[in-house]
Formats: sequence, C-alpha cells, structure tokens
Amino acid sequence: MLSQNKGFEFLFDIEQQTLRIKAWGRWNTEFAKKFHQTFMEKIEELETEGKEWTLSVDFSNLTVQSQEARETLLQPISHAKNRK
Repeated sequence: MLSQNKGFEFLFDIEQQTLRIKAWGRWNTEFAKKFHQTFMEKIEELETEGKEWTLSVDFSNLTVQSQEARETLLQPISHAKNRK
C-alpha cells in the first residue's frame, strides 16, 4: 500500500530468498491492521509455496501513534520469526 504520507511495500527477492518490507509514515491502529493482514497473507503465500525465506525489515521512517498500533504491527513479525 503506497502513498506519500504513509505506506508499506513487500518485495520478495528471489535471488536471496528474502522477503523485504519497507514501511513509512505515521500509522494509526487502523493502518497497522491493514499492514498486519497483508503481511499474514504474504507469509501464508510463501509457506503454501514451500519456499525457504528470510525477512528484512526497514522501519527507519515509521512512527506509530499508539501502543495498540505498535503491537498490531509487530505481531506478524513475531509470527514470521517463530515459524518452523
């Protein structure tokens, strides 16, 4: 989801087998939930395809507005980290 003010993008680097995530802007909980849903769909897609992959995340230009938004944002990252 792209916009000048806030957004995120997912890119799968086939050569390095890496899911790259970039996020930016000031996010509220609603926007964090959109990210969460999209991220979980990407994880499911990669797992369904049986691909081995690593994760690279760039949140250097991201600000979240609440603890709830932060927790929503981090849930799928924890899931990806703990997958087997």
